[in-house]
Amino acid sequence: MARGRNGDDDDNDSDRNSSGESESEEEELYTSVKDDSREVHKPVDPTLLWREISQDKDLEEILTKLDKIRRSEKRNKTLTQQEQQQKDDLEASRRSKEDLYRPKIKECLERPRTSDLERPFIHVVIAHAAVTTLLMTNFISRLILEEDPDQIWSSEKDVLLLHRAIEIETNNLPSCKGLTSGICKLADERSRQKAIAMTNAMKENCLHLIVRHHIHDAKGIIALAGSDAFKQKRDSGQKDPLESQNTPLHDALHFSKVAKLKVPCEEDQPTQQGAQLCDECVRAVKANKELPDPKNFYDRIIKPLLKGCSQVLKEHNALGLPPYAFHLETRTRLTQERSKLASNGAAAEPINGIRHKGSDDQPTSRRDKLKPSIEVIPGLRKRATNLNPDNPKPVADDRTSDPVNSKSQDSRDKSREGSKPQMFSHSGQGPRTHKPSNEYDLKASKEIVDSLEGWIDKMAWGYEDIILCFFQNTKAKHRRAGSKPKNHAFELPTRVSMKTTDNFNFLEFESRLALLHLSLRSDNAYDASQSEEKREEQAANDADNIIKVFQWLKGKGVKKILKVVVEDNPNRFCSEETIETCLKSMEEIRFLNWNKRDLAVPTLSHAKNLTELTLYSSGINAVLHHWSDQTGLITLPKLRKVHLHVEKGLEGPARNQKNVRDFMTRLKDNCVASSKKREIEVFPDMVGMGEAGNASSGKYQSKGLPSRPQKHPGFQAAAKFAAELHKNLSKTNSIGKKVKVALLDDGVNPEYESVGVHLACDGFPQASLDGHIAPFYKSTNGHGSKMASIISTICPFVEIYVAKIDNQEHLQHPAYNVEQAAAAVDWAVSENVDIISMSWILRVTNEVRRDAENLNDMLDNDKSKNIILYCAARDNRGNDLADAVYYPADCRTTKSIGGADTFNQPLRYVTLDKTDFVFPSKSVLPEQDVADGGNSVATAVATGVAALVLYCLREDKVRFKAKVTPVKLMELLFKKLRDKNSRYVDLAELFTCRDDEVITTKLLADRVLVKAGLVRTELDGSTGEDFF
Repeated sequence: MARGRNGDDDDNDSDRNSSGESESEEEELYTSVKDDSREVHKPVDPTLLWREISQDKDLEEILTKLDKIRRSEKRNKTLTQQEQQQKDDLEASRRSKEDLYRPKIKECLERPRTSDLERPFIHVVIAHAAVTTLLMTNFISRLILEEDPDQIWSSEKDVLLLHRAIEIETNNLPSCKGLTSGICKLADERSRQKAIAMTNAMKENCLHLIVRHHIHDAKGIIALAGSDAFKQKRDSGQKDPLESQNTPLHDALHFSKVAKLKVPCEEDQPTQQGAQLCDECVRAVKANKELPDPKNFYDRIIKPLLKGCSQVLKEHNALGLPPYAFHLETRTRLTQERSKLASNGAAAEPINGIRHKGSDDQPTSRRDKLKPSIEVIPGLRKRATNLNPDNPKPVADDRTSDPVNSKSQDSRDKSREGSKPQMFSHSGQGPRTHKPSNEYDLKASKEIVDSLEGWIDKMAWGYEDIILCFFQNTKAKHRRAGSKPKNHAFELPTRVSMKTTDNFNFLEFESRLALLHLSLRSDNAYDASQSEEKREEQAANDADNIIKVFQWLKGKGVKKILKVVVEDNPNRFCSEETIETCLKSMEEIRFLNWNKRDLAVPTLSHAKNLTELTLYSSGINAVLHHWSDQTGLITLPKLRKVHLHVEKGLEGPARNQKNVRDFMTRLKDNCVASSKKREIEVFPDMVGMGEAGNASSGKYQSKGLPSRPQKHPGFQAAAKFAAELHKNLSKTNSIGKKVKVALLDDGVNPEYESVGVHLACDGFPQASLDGHIAPFYKSTNGHGSKMASIISTICPFVEIYVAKIDNQEHLQHPAYNVEQAAAAVDWAVSENVDIISMSWILRVTNEVRRDAENLNDMLDNDKSKNIILYCAARDNRGNDLADAVYYPADCRTTKSIGGADTFNQPLRYVTLDKTDFVFPSKSVLPEQDVADGGNSVATAVATGVAALVLYCLREDKVRFKAKVTPVKLMELLFKKLRDKNSRYVDLAELFTCRDDEVITTKLLADRVLVKAGLVRTELDGSTGEDFF
């Protein structure tokens, strides 16, 4: 009879025959042959051969004794002479048994399989692992793999061998403890690496399953895997992209692995031995026991995964999250869900959708089994799940009763009525109660985060690699559900000024930024014309303004910045005190490029965790000595790379080059002589920077203050009305709900005419961290900034959602992307905007026809039918054929807008038969050189007017017929105000007021209803709010 690991006989031998054959059936599969004087049974079936070998009691005894001696040798580091002799004898006996069974195993492997349903031999052995000893299983498996190494990646009914071993080991602990590890170690390196990397139908490899069930010797198995296995991504089968395309490291870093609850009683009684816990804390303690020890889990799972392939830190899942950000995201979600349930008084209910699961909805706790399994949410009820659809088994919920004892809910409630929890404070004075433990203990999570940052530091990667480790891939198909994306970078498109923080205050940031790029450059010609006193005043203002930006970011929750780039004013650099104040406001700055010459090391030391530095040298040798001596750059503990820009200085070229070479030699020698013996790479730029960037880039040159021309009378009337209305409403703090306008253009600079106060924090698309996609608040050619200014001037009550559909910064004029435009419309609809403004047109050619039709479809569907859609009308300035098609002007649902001069006549290039309405265009913008704003400006004016009308109707709670939607209302209004011949919409008629009229929302609402042919009515109970 086979014996278990504890040596007990198995009284029910028939139960161990997983193939279900009876003894008589098994005997029929034997054939008898004569060999000399004895009868030998020759097995031809894998199951029968396994039974023959596993029931060899002599072999079992040999393996058991040999294992005992090996354990003793490992424990004592040596063997006595007698033990060594015994070991040699046992080894010889084991080899004899191998010689006996090897030919039979070989013959069995060579025997053709009778059907596809027949198990491969090694699968038979593994399937019976629970009813024999692990030593016996390994003995047979080794012989099989020696004869046929390919058996390790064989499958049975699409179940891979190692996956089956993990399943059996998980279901039968401790009897199968170490089964998977043993099989892996028996195979050769090539075979086991291939087997570990093989995936099931849900693209899970062995590492995914090991992470989920953290079986015995997980660390050893992970160490045997090839690099490809660490980067493989599973398919979750769930809708949530957070759980899709995860690597094994992603799964290991799910916060649920270490989501232990706080135990307030233990915190209140840290020194009391045997202190009694209240019921809530007992539940928390019991829930915490369902989770692995965090330190043990890190050492056995997370650390080996990092050690096996650190490159996996740069792999992103379907949501675009690398493992580091994935851990933080799951922590945020789980914490928010628990807080939400606690606020609803449902702390004891499951948090659906948050618990980390595998592709087949299997839980992650070590105590959970594959068939059946119990999902465990820390501190909450267990939920039974059956993971084997082919063999469903009922699973009892072991927490349907009280998690603390076996009382029913009613009896437990009665018990609580008669007694209070025995909970005492530090002083032990009197009983104390507290709310249920709904907070997680984040200590383990913080330690994991620190460890991951340490691994990233150790890799010494450059900026491009590190942003992959820390930040979400903004190009990912999916976005975080239910949340607005925050900015990962802040690249100021203009010079830092006292209004910078106000103009960009609409932005929201992550706690860690990838990039902060600021400029203090000024116009050299302007600087030269200023007196010394004025230049000193400007320098003082610059210092205050740049410090203000750093403090503003800190106030918005920014704690760490990966890379800081500051283009200082070359005519008057910031003081080192200013730079110190800026740098020490952040907890971490890894890459620093502040182009002030000859920065002192004590100043640089305020940039914590500095790993890469760009230095600017004026050529003074004393500074090079300071940087390279023992109190210089070597004192920056994590610095690994220096980019050195050297100016010519007073020395000749040869002497200057020698000084730099000496600098590099001294720095290298001091690094070698240091206790840590680290290396700092230096990349010198011997060409220098001339006057250290004295020549202005031209990007921030001032154009002076041009005189403003006389405004278009219609535009002026609307702007004056809006300004007075805003003034009156501001006095009573009754601004109300803003109108949401999506502006599809080349981006908007928030500092242009201070338009930033009207921008929404969310823009499209999210900027890419590689710089290929600029943020929406950088206007490529300034076009979108002007449009936003016009809209907000006519309607100060707007919230502008900017969609940047032009990223061609090298072109002189905007180049709009039709595919991007279609995606932008889809985004605008998802933001529930009221108006979409498109001050541009593009010709539909064969190359863009498919994308153009997609744009048309986006503008003409059920989701966008109640959104007001304005676009620039086509014009006749080109040489196009009459049948040429332009979008969005020729789209089915848009209203095309043409421009008018100051006499309310269409501009000479406006094609009236293809234009719906004409609005002011000439003399609207402040710049003299663009007095003619074209159809683009007219579109922005129309958008502003529509936004102001909607705002006033909403605020006045106007009642009107239900069939009149905002789209229909604007069409009626503009048609009533439109001249039949010129199609000009007379804004002066709508907005001009007498001096004695008090400008209110009701005033404009009444005018609109009268002009549109609508009157207030009590016939319908609906209000404007239903439509606006």
